[in-house]
Amino acid sequence: MVGKEVDELKLNFDRACEHRENGEYKLAVEALYKALDVEPDNIDVLTQLAELYALMNDIERSIRYYKDILEVDENNLCAICALYNKNFSAGKFKDALEYALKAVQIMPSDKTYILFVDVLDKFADIKALRDLVSVAELSENVRLKIAGVYVNHAFVADAEALLQNIPDSDDKKAVLALIAFNKNELETAKSLVMDLNIENVDVLNLKGLFYIEEMKFIEAIKCFAKAVALEPANPKLYFNLGNAYFYNGWLEEAEEAYRKAVSLDVSNVDYRFALANLYYEAKDFAKARLEVANIKHIDDEHLDTKVLDALLKYQNKDYLGAKEELEKVLTVTPDNDFANTSLAKVLVDLKLFEKAENLIQKVILYNAENPESICVLAYLFAEQGKFNEALELVEKLILNNRFYMPAYSVAMKAAYGLADLEKAQDFAQEALTVDINFSIAYYYLGLVRKSKNDYDEAVECLKRAIMYDLANPEYYAEMARVYLEKEDIKSALEYANEAVTIDSTSAVYMHYTITICVIESESYEED
Repeated sequence: MVGKEVDELKLNFDRACEHRENGEYKLAVEALYKALDVEPDNIDVLTQLAELYALMNDIERSIRYYKDILEVDENNLCAICALYNKNFSAGKFKDALEYALKAVQIMPSDKTYILFVDVLDKFADIKALRDLVSVAELSENVRLKIAGVYVNHAFVADAEALLQNIPDSDDKKAVLALIAFNKNELETAKSLVMDLNIENVDVLNLKGLFYIEEMKFIEAIKCFAKAVALEPANPKLYFNLGNAYFYNGWLEEAEEAYRKAVSLDVSNVDYRFALANLYYEAKDFAKARLEVANIKHIDDEHLDTKVLDALLKYQNKDYLGAKEELEKVLTVTPDNDFANTSLAKVLVDLKLFEKAENLIQKVILYNAENPESICVLAYLFAEQGKFNEALELVEKLILNNRFYMPAYSVAMKAAYGLADLEKAQDFAQEALTVDINFSIAYYYLGLVRKSKNDYDEAVECLKRAIMYDLANPEYYAEMARVYLEKEDIKSALEYANEAVTIDSTSAVYMHYTITICVIESESYEED
């Protein structure tokens, strides 16, 4: 290369570096293209282009330039590791494995061995890991990494053998915590992991799970979010993140996380069930049914899905059909908390209160911290008019987890049942600080306003309840009652008809519509 060309190459390369430092990526790319015109095989220029396109999130072009580097220098470790990382992050583990093998062959080191171990983990290739342990001189760091992989795939004895000659350290404690967790020695695992300052995926995941157990959902979300950032192609981490969001009442974020988990592992019925259950809790029953159908195509015997299918029948007021399905599940797994709690709900609406209470008390006996079971018991008390007992239970639930929305529903019902309008209003307003779209809170605010003869404000509250839950017939019926109090017969009849349209099986709504028609007829005759 002549001197003029050297100067032109250096000038454009230096310009590109300056543009990159200033965040002017497109200008940097233009300068690098000019440099390539001078020397098409210049590895420094190709590396800068690959990195810039990665910064611009143009992954395909970034990969192309890293591959161009390997055309010039097939042993370029920087390009090999970069291509490994991009394929690993994209979930292309077969391609990642090829680059990991190349990296180890070129330069056996902690860094390259750990790349190799990470991708073998994705294939659950325990034989290859055992072979690696037997033939290679591995550092303590690499052996700890392998021990962690052994545990994650339930090869605990291999992990324990590998740890024997490794001195104590935080990294070793992290693996020991995994082993204890795998053995269901939860207190030991918790004592080992919670004080660790290291933030690898396994530690973050374990901490997140323990934070969920303690109902510290924000802390759990932080842990799982960090873990996802470290390993973005791991569906289990998105699933756990989705659970933390769900328990915290952040349903939109939970849906996004669950959908990501499903996209990374489409045949995993547990991930699909979590998404279906979320749709059920969000009252999007059409989407819930679709996900249930998807699960049945994969595994028609998935028990939790059978329970959810029964709950969908329950939502359609097919109480007997739901009861039958849940009883079938319980013949297979009599101690299934989800099935027992769901059956108790159905029995309450069938007015079989004694059976429902026996069932739910049995669940609580073995799982005293289950918020759903406690909430169902409180609902049962409220339906029986035992409003003080109901309030005592749900107030504790809300105190422990202000994001558990079903507790607010029962709390408002119980307070209103006691004619404690101020307390019902306080629960409704507190619920709305957690979820501004919580329709039942507006409903009870409407009831409170109506009880105080503030009919205009009651109408506004009920309009919001209807806006956030268009398919709830009781909201329309209550609006009809308010309009009747306002002596607006026409509007009362319109809302009563809507209630009947949504639930044509309800004798209450039909009777109410007929009553309003009679009133309207009498009013017309008087005129």
